[in-house]
Amino acid sequence: MQKKMTGDNHEIIKHAQSIANALRLAKHIEMSDDIIKLINQLSTLSTNITQRKFTELQPILSDILKTQERQDWLSMADYLDVELTEFIQQIS
Repeated sequence: MQKKMTGDNHEIIKHAQSIANALRLAKHIEMSDDIIKLINQLSTLSTNITQRKFTELQPILSDILKTQERQDWLSMADYLDVELTEFIQQIS
């Protein structure tokens, strides 16, 4: 039985995919505010999941932050579009 995705989780996925698409178009400077907003959304999400799921989310977030530090925008786009999206779909 597939779970119905909550509206908040659906919005996080849409936001992450929108940022990923912009990063692939080399619009990383324009996305800085959106990335901060996404981080805030993920912070809220992390308070509403089990400890086990939070433990699964941590390496994904760590990898996303590492790509940002390296300014590797294409890898960041992939993490947002694939890894993060799949995780959120899994918990929805």
